[in-house]
Formats: sequence, structure tokens, C-alpha cells
Amino acid sequence: MLDVHSVVIDIPCGYVALRFNMSEPLEVVSPGSWSYLSSLFPGNDGIIARATIAMQIVNIQNHPDYPMTAYAPEGDPREGLIFIWKPTDKLIEVCVFSAKQDTSVLKRALANTRIINRNSMLIYCNLSADIYRHVAEILGQFNAITDETIVACLPSDKAKDYIIEIYPGIRLATIGPEYAEEIDSTWPHRYSGSVDYFKTMLSLGSALGLLTEESHELVGWIFTTIRGDLHALHIKESYRRNGYAQLLIKIMSKKLADCGIDDILAYIITDNSSSMDLFQKSGFHFKNIVSWLSTGNMLDKKLNVY
Repeated sequence: MLDVHSVVIDIPCGYVALRFNMSEPLEVVSPGSWSYLSSLFPGNDGIIARATIAMQIVNIQNHPDYPMTAYAPEGDPREGLIFIWKPTDKLIEVCVFSAKQDTSVLKRALANTRIINRNSMLIYCNLSADIYRHVAEILGQFNAITDETIVACLPSDKAKDYIIEIYPGIRLATIGPEYAEEIDSTWPHRYSGSVDYFKTMLSLGSALGLLTEESHELVGWIFTTIRGDLHALHIKESYRRNGYAQLLIKIMSKKLADCGIDDILAYIITDNSSSMDLFQKSGFHFKNIVSWLSTGNMLDKKLNVY
């Protein structure tokens, strides 16, 4: 049983932080309070944070045991917000957001926290330039790799206006963990343990696939990540140039919009011009650049972004 020393309630911001250890700089923000957090990240600069928050609310509603926890430095989300997804002991994904220009409290918390096991396979994502430099210094001894991606964004009202037409001979389905090995084997960014990542994501119902009506062969697929962005879009070589990639983008975007996500996002590696063209043709426009840091078994791969 957890020894909860105190509960801190900040009524104006509407969040609740649970203090489990007074010497630990990161404190849990109750899921019941997450809906209040979006107001801390207004405007264009807050799009990624708001989309991530909205997706976590959807995930918790659909999966009460979803392995995502929100933390704030010293229990105050105004000093920063950190979502930590830990589906296994070997994989940790950390989303870091700052609601203010002065990030000194947030940086101190990231440097001193014991919640994040830096020996695990670790991804830091959505890092501003200031936080990126700081986290890079913290992870320096782990030989972290870095990537930059451009954010493609589609307002939900445009996604809802998509006209979806499934092509003859093809059917759409939510695909499960039984497809994990096939997906992993064809994924150009695979790494040691990535099949387990796909099994976890597929068990959450986060992927849609196109299959042939006759042979039930998997033609292509698209995922949503724990952050709520489009991810791991792939069409098998023999089925390309048939419009299937754009079809999957539209279907998944519409699904996210219907779930209440205001802005549909995709992260595209900055030198991937073909993916940029594909998303632009689907109505997406490009926002700011975000940085990523990866350690552990992910050192042998590029980031899973399209």
C-alpha cells in the first residue's frame, strides 16, 4: 500500500497532486484533474500538450489500468507537466511540457527524480529547445541518440469532413496482437524489443489495418501512439500507389476527431519529403519542430515517426 503523506489541492487550476515522497521532486497529478490541464497550454504553442492531455483522458476512460501517470514538479503543473508511460519494466516513454518560459523548477525536477529509470529503454519526446539541452546533459552518459521531427497538424473539424470510401476487395479492421510479428518484421525502424512494443499497442486497440477480402492478407496499417498522434503508417510494397496510405490517414484522423481530439498530429522526420507530401495532400499543415532523445535498445533505430 502506498503511504500518501498529504494531498495538495489547488482550486484555481483545478488539479490535484498526490505527494508520495517529500524528497521526490515529481508528484502525481490525479487523472480526475487532467481535464483542467489543457488551459495551461493555450494557443499554437500548446497544441501538442493539449492533444496529449486529451488522448490520455480517452485512454484512461477506455482502459482504467492504462500504464500512464502524470507528474508535476513540486505538484504544480504550472511549473511543467510530465506524462510517463511505462507498459513494461524495459520501456519508458516520457512526454515533457512546459507552460512557462522559466523552466528552472522543471529542469531541477528532471535532474533529481528517481521515478525515471535511465537504464531502461527510454524515449523523451516533445522537448522544447531549452529542455532538450538539459535532458541531453542528464542522459549524456547513456549515449542518447537524437532526432528532430516536424509536427503535421489537422484540425478536427477538417477530419470530421473527410469522406471515407473503402475500396472494392479491401476491408477495414481493428487489428490485434496476432499481427505484431508481421508488422515488426516489415517495420524499417525496428529495434531489439520493438515487437513487444507493437504487442502492447495492438492490445490497446490502437491500430487499424486494411485486409484483402479474399485472402485476408494484411495490406497496410496505421497506429495511434499513447500521445494520440498518427504513427507507424505502412503499406506493403505490392499494394502501394493505390491510395491506401491516404485512406488510412483519413480514417484514423476521423476516428480521433470523433473521440474529442481537437488537433490530429503526426511527427515526420525532417528529411522525409514523401511523407510530408502525403500528409499535406491529406489536409495537414506543418507546425513547429520538436526534439526527441532515445536510450537503451532504441540506439539502433531511427525514431518511429512518419
